[in-house]
Amino acid sequence: MEQSIEQINRKIEKGDAVVLTAQQVCDLVDSGEDIRAEDVDVVTAATRAIMSGTYAILSFPVESSHSFLRAKEVYMNGVPAHVGPCPNERLGILDLMLFGTDHSVNDSRYGAGHLFRDLAERMSVEVKVVTDKGDSFKTKVTLDDMPYAMLYGTRHAFKNYSAFVNTSDEPAASIFHAMEFGPKLTEATISGCGQINPVKNDPLLESLGIGTRMLMNGSEGFIMGSGTRSSVEKPNLTAFADMHGMNPEYMGGFFTSAGPECIVSWAVPVPVTSDSVLESIKERDRQLKMPVMAV
Repeated sequence: MEQSIEQINRKIEKGDAVVLTAQQVCDLVDSGEDIRAEDVDVVTAATRAIMSGTYAILSFPVESSHSFLRAKEVYMNGVPAHVGPCPNERLGILDLMLFGTDHSVNDSRYGAGHLFRDLAERMSVEVKVVTDKGDSFKTKVTLDDMPYAMLYGTRHAFKNYSAFVNTSDEPAASIFHAMEFGPKLTEATISGCGQINPVKNDPLLESLGIGTRMLMNGSEGFIMGSGTRSSVEKPNLTAFADMHGMNPEYMGGFFTSAGPECIVSWAVPVPVTSDSVLESIKERDRQLKMPVMAV
């Protein structure tokens, strides 16, 4: 059975759509239920993990117009921000990009992921600006001072990520372990949420794609398409959402043995548009393969 997203949307508008969570579908299958495409219209899926491919674009005023011409360096709570690509500094406004894996020059355990959560919590953040003339000044801002604050993912929500081991004879620092990785295959870590992952439930991206609404850290956003390094074997997605609506509980920083990383949460509705989508939704954890990688 096939149905279009337009048909599903009409059912939703009439209140006739059947919406289940991915966990509910898997529980029904485990109980022996024969779930068919006509039995469910939308399945909600979600994931939460360290997602290195995260960055924010922020724009906000820091000084009066013509106070300085260019910002050479900017730091937010010590985390370096990249100025541009469309500089407006002569207006006293900064356009900034912050990478989720950058960390404070003052505290190596504080990263952009921590900063993003502090902003979502409406905490006051110190901004230090170094101008092209060598002058510097500091000011304080909160998220509510920012007309524009978007969080982006370049590659998020991998279908099923990986397990990791250290095959060498020495301990190894890695973003995949909170401590140094034990040597000689003595330890393993995993990253992935199995049967409830959005891309696991639509691995061919038949229903998910450009323009699909989703929630990033609880804030409404949109999928922009496949992410960087996405492949048929290991698909992932790219998306963005407004930071003003984000729930701090769903995001933050995490310190690994190789430095701070960024935690991001996704929630996505998967329209059941075909039998093949439903078959993917019905797959349970024990059926999902997880590759094992050496760090």
